[in-house]
Amino acid sequence: ARRLERAGCVIRRVRAERDGLSLGDMLRTLGAAGMTNVLVEGGSRLLGAFFDQRLADELHIYVAPLLIGGQDALGPLHGIGAARIRDALRLKHAKWARLGDGWLVQVRLAPTVQSPARSRSRKSGN
Repeated sequence: ARRLERAGCVIRRVRAERDGLSLGDMLRTLGAAGMTNVLVEGGSRLLGAFFDQRLADELHIYVAPLLIGGQDALGPLHGIGAARIRDALRLKHAKWARLGDGWLVQVRLAPTVQSPARSRSRKSGN
């Protein structure tokens, strides 16, 4: 961290949780510093955590003209997810644009109402 600070980076400390950083605490810290937009470019666990905690409001997805993976490959969102269709995240205002050989898809997340069971499981840490 000291090397990064000497290079001009600003280090912000955030609370840790059982599964890693407290994403909510991180966003509050960034907001208090005047930051209103955050680009999250991560792996499937980080992206899954943002969606499970309902912390994302927009997606920019690049669809490449490739098929990769295998039976042990992680999907793009590795998190708790939705057990029922009615609890799934809803997308709206999709825009598609050609980008190189692939496609860029931009969507916003529609507001959701959590089911009482899902809200209780979040509060209890399950």
